[in-house]
Amino acid sequence: MIGLLVASAPVSATTATFRYEAYLGPIRAGEAVIEVETTMEGYKVRGRAKSQGLLEAYSNWRARFSVAGIFGKKPEPQRYYLFEKDDRKMREITVQDGMLKYIKNGKMRSLRPALPGVDVLTTLFIDADCKDTVTLHTGRHGYHLRRYDEFPGLCRYRVTDEDGDEFDAEIRFGQREGFTVPISIEVRGVFGGRMQLIDSQAPVSPIGEFD
Repeated sequence: MIGLLVASAPVSATTATFRYEAYLGPIRAGEAVIEVETTMEGYKVRGRAKSQGLLEAYSNWRARFSVAGIFGKKPEPQRYYLFEKDDRKMREITVQDGMLKYIKNGKMRSLRPALPGVDVLTTLFIDADCKDTVTLHTGRHGYHLRRYDEFPGLCRYRVTDEDGDEFDAEIRFGQREGFTVPISIEVRGVFGGRMQLIDSQAPVSPIGEFD
């Protein structure tokens, strides 16, 4: 059982790398590479993402992100980190011990309580399930998901963001390399888009850095 350890026994790890492409309508807009590692003690998820095509020409966005946590009765994230930049700004976000540290363009803002819920990496890659309700955050933004329909492996949600705006999202989960991960995520609305799994490898392959 996860979380039960024998102190003298070696800790085995399960690792894999997942590669995604993002689309705005039919147009390819970006890519993400995500590495997942679990042991009997806990988990780590880390990755990188960047814009591509027309979106890259417009914003040249890049991001690195990670979370580390432990397994209790449920996954418990200990430290979430996001670094993102484009041609105009740079942000560094850390969520730890219930607090949010936010640095923008090298200037640190006042510490404040983190947004409610669990980080998006833990939600999608460690605790992946079609729950009735989900509250999650990306560090900067918070969302509450209410499931209104479910088919095998497909979860349909009504999503409300921190400003009260609503949109629909579909998440299709599947088994890859011993993990349950998103096969596709589709957001519908004015700023709709889709993220699609295109490849997976186990053990992990290097995720690399920014180009």
